[in-house]
Amino acid sequence: MPYIEPEVIEQIREQLDVGQLISRYLELKRSGANLKGRCPFHEEKTPSFMVSPEKRIFKCFGCGASGDVFSFIMQYEGMSYPEAVEFLAGQAGVAVRYQRGDGPSPEQRGEKEQLRHLYALAGRFYREQILQAMQVEQKTDPEQSGAGVAAYVRARGIDDATLADFQVGLAPTGWDNLLQRVRQEKYSEQVLLKTMLFARSQHDTLYDVFRNRLMFPLLNLSGKIIAFGGRVLPGADEDAPKYINSAEHPLYHKSRELYGLYQNRGGIRKAGYALMVEGYMDVIALYQFDLRNTVASMGTALTREQAFLLKRYTDRVTLLYDADVAGSDAAARGADLLLTAGLEVTVAQLPAGEDPDSFIRNRSEDDFEKLLQGKQDIFAWRLERFNREIPDATPRQFSAFVQSLLKTVALIEDLFEQQQILQRLARFSGVEAEVLKEQLRKMFRSATTQGKPAAEIDGAGATPTGHEHQPAKRILEMYLSNPELRVEIEQADLLRWILHSGLREALQKLIELNGAKGLNDDTLRAVFQEPKAQLFLLEHLHRNPLPRDRQEFQDHLRALQERFIQAEVKKLRLRLDKEQNGSETNNELLQRIQELEQQRRQLASGNSSS
Repeated sequence: MPYIEPEVIEQIREQLDVGQLISRYLELKRSGANLKGRCPFHEEKTPSFMVSPEKRIFKCFGCGASGDVFSFIMQYEGMSYPEAVEFLAGQAGVAVRYQRGDGPSPEQRGEKEQLRHLYALAGRFYREQILQAMQVEQKTDPEQSGAGVAAYVRARGIDDATLADFQVGLAPTGWDNLLQRVRQEKYSEQVLLKTMLFARSQHDTLYDVFRNRLMFPLLNLSGKIIAFGGRVLPGADEDAPKYINSAEHPLYHKSRELYGLYQNRGGIRKAGYALMVEGYMDVIALYQFDLRNTVASMGTALTREQAFLLKRYTDRVTLLYDADVAGSDAAARGADLLLTAGLEVTVAQLPAGEDPDSFIRNRSEDDFEKLLQGKQDIFAWRLERFNREIPDATPRQFSAFVQSLLKTVALIEDLFEQQQILQRLARFSGVEAEVLKEQLRKMFRSATTQGKPAAEIDGAGATPTGHEHQPAKRILEMYLSNPELRVEIEQADLLRWILHSGLREALQKLIELNGAKGLNDDTLRAVFQEPKAQLFLLEHLHRNPLPRDRQEFQDHLRALQERFIQAEVKKLRLRLDKEQNGSETNNELLQRIQELEQQRRQLASGNSSS
């Protein structure tokens, strides 16, 4: 198999300044001859992440992460070594040379590498098409493929520099333009179909999914194209959907990506907050007016994963959604998820009939600045919206609205921040703060005591069929099927985190058995007498390990830890309700809840090393 020449590796090391590279990902400050910042690989308050430009290395004295430019990119972006080399070669302007041939053949690339290569190829193809169409448009027949794209782009106010920054392209009319191009690369039909750029017709032939569309590539945080959004161009069939987006595939999970984050993450850090909008054109229009802190969800409602992704770059988000009812509803839903991630949420209200794209193109930049200056925190905005939409609300309607606000307050982990918001709500709503506090306590008690506290339910030994028990059950399966993971599972202190007594006891027996006699058919049958248990255990003992087992184990471990912490917090809140304000026990409980909530936020954002 071809491999990268050692001289290429050295060239990249010499060309790239490790300090400048890492500064693109996190804030670093000068500390003598070195640079210092907060480690991106674990949660910390006091910076312990050091970068030495002279030695060309980094090291965290908190978690131990260390290495050079290659290892940083591999750890931060989740790339393989060859992927990191190719990515950094592009940053350094170094051509990647292989010792045999011009690089891996399709058969020699892993599945994800094949998909990355095909998406890069598709991005180049679409860019070539739009550049050609725009250069010759005045001379072409209006019916010719791509005609009209320049007029459309100019009508939308997009200049050439912005088109290039976002790598906007053109999918021409015709059923197989991209298909003919990629077939020159000798990829199998199976791989082509996995890209979701192609589909199979009823005649059993492949065809392009994107046709006669302006193409908006989605770039991951490594700058690689992993998906597309396509906007229909004038002249298309009336039945054609306005937008179509890439279907999910092994490189792309829409719930985890934000459009514009790659281009605007530096601007978000610089501005100190992110603008959240709904559409591709909103991001591009604001970018062109030097508002370089805007992102959009991928044609769907905001997700928890996207909220925590944004949390890596800022603590504040302003929602700038369309002024219609759907936009307002999306803002309210999105705010709850952002609050769960520990973000401060405000809303800038657009005038009726406007979206961010149309507003900034039809009005002045000063008007847009005034719009942002008039933003409200999410609670004030929701109250104003309620009064506007239901000016003569009945007591029952108002009570239901206040209950919904309190559910949002409950999402805020910081108890002191909760108290401040309740005081503001009391002023906004006219309801006394003590009444709001008591209602919030009732909500916590109701959520906690429905059918007994979670820890008590799990201790009852019920059959683990619920969704909440799947992480523990899956780890049990991996312990059986993947011998390479057993030591890692044993060292993770899982018996502390598993709440279901049956699963906890089963794992404990398996660990003891593995240490004493080993796991095989005879030892399992001797220890586990129940026929259904034997069937389950033996089935997974003889299954082959899966490539993603190690990552999946870490994900499930984090889920177990989060759930355990949630159960502990609920129990502590129950105790807190019984204590007098200001008492020593009360303060201790508050401090413990704060510590647990901090742990939970770290776990949820994927930054915990525990």
